[in-house]
Amino acid sequence: MKINKRSKYSTRNAVIVLIILLLLVGALFAFKFNARSSSDNKPDSNISKEDKKKRDSEDEESKKDFIEESQGKTDTVQQPQQKEDKVGSASLSAEQQGDSVVVTTKLIGFPDGTCTLTATNGSAKKSYPAEILYQPEYSICTGFSIPKSDLGPGNWSLNLTANGSNGLSRTASTSIGVK
Repeated sequence: MKINKRSKYSTRNAVIVLIILLLLVGALFAFKFNARSSSDNKPDSNISKEDKKKRDSEDEESKKDFIEESQGKTDTVQQPQQKEDKVGSASLSAEQQGDSVVVTTKLIGFPDGTCTLTATNGSAKKSYPAEILYQPEYSICTGFSIPKSDLGPGNWSLNLTANGSNGLSRTASTSIGVK
């Protein structure tokens, strides 16, 4: 009789172990299948880090160009420069605020130096100097707030020349209708 009891227990234990193993294999399969299907849904899962950085850089450049074009900004480069070279760019925007025209600048690659803004309205022409103020992301000219009375109402042409102490020189221009 003792032999039969042991065989019942050992058969039952074997069945329990087999069920546990089947559950573990099933859980492992479900986990792997779930992980594989979620990585297939990610569009960047098969792209290397270098390709991601390059694509992100190109996207950023395209966005920047679109914004500058939509705001009427132009960037004129005086020295040869490769497209991917972010050093040495200048941009300019202007807005009339009451009786003044406020001009803001964005300079990349200029740790310090000087800016000269030349404003023209018909035959009236005036120049405004300013220092370059370094900031970690980009530098700026210390600011231009031009009284409307300096040139009068009309279509103002604004030309910026930035000269860095590191030898870089860039220009940017825009125009604004002043009322």
